[in-house]
Amino acid sequence: MYLHRLNGTKGFIGWEKCKSLHSYGPAIRDYFILHFVINGKGRLVCEHGSFEIKKGQGFLISPGQINTYTADGLDPWEYVWVGIDDVPENRSALKRHGLDTATSVFDFSCDSWIFNDISSKCTNGSNLDVSRDIAAGYFYFLIDTVSCPKEKLLTADSYVEKSYRFMESNLHLELSVEALSKHLNVSRSYLYRVFKKALGISPQEALLDFKLEKADRLLQQHGGSVTQIAYSCGFCDASHFSKAYMKKYKKAPKNAYKYEKAAKA
Repeated sequence: MYLHRLNGTKGFIGWEKCKSLHSYGPAIRDYFILHFVINGKGRLVCEHGSFEIKKGQGFLISPGQINTYTADGLDPWEYVWVGIDDVPENRSALKRHGLDTATSVFDFSCDSWIFNDISSKCTNGSNLDVSRDIAAGYFYFLIDTVSCPKEKLLTADSYVEKSYRFMESNLHLELSVEALSKHLNVSRSYLYRVFKKALGISPQEALLDFKLEKADRLLQQHGGSVTQIAYSCGFCDASHFSKAYMKKYKKAPKNAYKYEKAAKA
């Protein structure tokens, strides 16, 4: 039995087109590894049972669990994988996609470009060591191909609501979609799908609209320094703010207070 540990790079990806009855294990890892079967079939034996796995299905290997997996004798599988360290944010991401340490097998879509990308980068049957950040990128791209459980779909609106609450509380900061997705502990691609489905716009567009609307209200109510209001609404400079404001409202921000006073007169 083997105990496998991640090396100092904190992540890896790989691809293998297995030979008939090629087997691996029994082995124990202290990290997560996701396998995605893109052709053929095989069998996984773990503490949760014995599973026949075919193209369009994958399996999760969790830290501390004994696993053995074997390619089919007649139609041996071809798969890609990603290994990533066991940290809370990765556990949370897996759980949101219906995967956790008690789940071994899942369905996924084979259509993503990510599988060809990995197989083209990797030597057959071996790992390509990558940095933690790059491994995390592959990890999020891959789990986004996993078929979403109903529970996840039902929570899409709550992600939008939590996003706006975060914007409201952190408006003075130079907010970004990356900061937003990190706060919600979801991938940027998943957050994009949530916003497009719920509002028809991207998170970036929603964030910009939110900051501009806040700035417009401040300008109309108080007037004052355009630069000061730009910074207080999370813009990195007044010039960028003025251009975005002009595009949305068809007027210069310095004139907003004047127009509001005229409308009330």
